[in-house]
Amino acid sequence: MSNPAAAHALEKMLEVLVGQPCWLIRMRPYHRLVMDLGSKIADISPVSQKPFTRGEWRLQTLAAYWRFESQAETVVGSGDEDELISARIGMLQGLVVKSIQVVPPALDLVMAFSDQQTLRLFGVTSQQHPQWRMITPTGEVITVEPKGVWTLKGAEGETPLSPPELPPA
Repeated sequence: MSNPAAAHALEKMLEVLVGQPCWLIRMRPYHRLVMDLGSKIADISPVSQKPFTRGEWRLQTLAAYWRFESQAETVVGSGDEDELISARIGMLQGLVVKSIQVVPPALDLVMAFSDQQTLRLFGVTSQQHPQWRMITPTGEVITVEPKGVWTLKGAEGETPLSPPELPPA
């Protein structure tokens, strides 16, 4: 079942990313992607207690495949070899987010960047495994799961923001 209302609500929340630069992108084990966007923020690791720099916003893929596209071709995807991914994902560093689209029913993410580049994230399971998440400047975590479900977790705990409880329009 398609859930356009949940997709629309999430898309509205993420629209603040338009105009933000991607200043760091890297691959984690199992071809999971991590992308830092917006201003650079000095932080302390809760695990190692060491200082590090993170993005104001951080996108992380979990149970999702991804691919970068130009207007003419698929540039690189999560199924490519490590060496190719490492060589090509850096092409997005310095590019600016031009648009955000959240596509129902699984809440796939499409981010268009300057220089005609596009990132597409799409879930790989119909089960309740988190597909991708976005960490906000306030430390809240938006987590996207299949079936049109997304949650926002902050200091007060996790709040489902998909049917039947959508925030007021």
